[in-house]
Amino acid sequence: MLAYLARDAEERVARRMSRAGYLREVRASRRAGPGYTPADVNTAAWPAARLHAALSRRQRLGQADTVLAGLAAAMGMSGDLFWRTDPDFLQLLLSRLPAGLRELLVQTQAAIGDATLTHHGR
Repeated sequence: MLAYLARDAEERVARRMSRAGYLREVRASRRAGPGYTPADVNTAAWPAARLHAALSRRQRLGQADTVLAGLAAAMGMSGDLFWRTDPDFLQLLLSRLPAGLRELLVQTQAAIGDATLTHHGR
């Protein structure tokens, strides 16, 4: 399922975020496709800053923020985003998610692992 959704998800999401005013399109060269940059750096950085502050204080997160933190961890970004936080606390929060959301995170991590292995195997 994730492989099917991933085919053009990045570009579709980027276009929607651009239309909503969160991103602006930048062209690096004529040959490269469009790239995107945040329209407002503070707005773009706020979710990571908010999650880091809550996790470093061992505060409970709402379900949406817990999933966001779980997706960051599944993508291997937790070290960059959640430095000086207790990884066991994040795992505790993730373990409290409904089974379907936990499975989504597991599948996301597996898909990223597969994509990484496929890319390095070329």
